Amino acid sequence: MKSLKLFSTGLKLLATGLLYAYASSSLAIICVGDNRTAEVDPSSACTFSKAIPPGPFPDSVELEAWVPSSDGWFNKGVTKNGRDSHRKLTVDLTSGSWGDSSVAGNWEIKSNFWNVFDQGIISIHVGHGGGDPDWFAFLIDEGATSGMFSYGIDSGRGGGLSNIRLWGAREPTSGRGDVPEPSVILLFGAGLIGFGLVRRKVKA
Repeated sequence: MKSLKLFSTGLKLLATGLLYAYASSSLAIICVGDNRTAEVDPSSACTFSKAIPPGPFPDSVELEAWVPSSDGWFNKGVTKNGRDSHRKLTVDLTSGSWGDSSVAGNWEIKSNFWNVFDQGIISIHVGHGGGDPDWFAFLIDEGATSGMFSYGIDSGRGGGLSNIRLWGAREPTSGRGDVPEPSVILLFGAGLIGFGLVRRKVKA
C-alpha cells in the first residue's frame, strides 16, 4: 500500500512538472513601459528602451548586451508594410494599420531561418513623440515560425507602429541562454526519487 502511494505521488509530481514546463513555454511575454505596451507570442523574454540615434532601433550592439551570442546579432528582415526585402519575415495586421497607436497581428518567419541561427529576436519600433519606450525586443522561442503580436499606447503622445524587425544570432555564449526553471527541475527530481523508492521497496 505504501509503495502504491509513493508511485502515485511520483506520477503526480512528474505530471505537474510537465504541465508547468508546457505552460511556461506557452505563455506570451508582455513588455510594459511607462507609456506603451507590447506583446509577442511565443517568446521567453523581452526588453525595451528609448531610441538612441542614428538607429536602427534597437541596434545589434544593444541586443548583444541583452542576449550574448557567439558572433553578434544580424538583422535578417525589416518590414514597414507587412513584407521585408530578405523574404524572411511576414507580418499581417488583424487590427489597426501601420502608423497607428494600437495594432495587433500575426508574424511568420521562414523555417530555414533556424537552419542558420540558434536564437531569434523580433523587435518593434514605434514613433517617438515624447513617449516611452521607443522600441521593444522579444526573444522568440527557438524553432518558432509563427505567432502573434500586439502594441498599444497607454498614455502620452505619438508612438505609431513604425517597423518590425527580425534578428538572428548563433549559439549563446556564457551569458544568458535557455536554462530550465529551478522549480521544474525540483519537480522532476522529486518524481524520480519517488520512482526510485518504489523500485527499492519492490526489490526488498
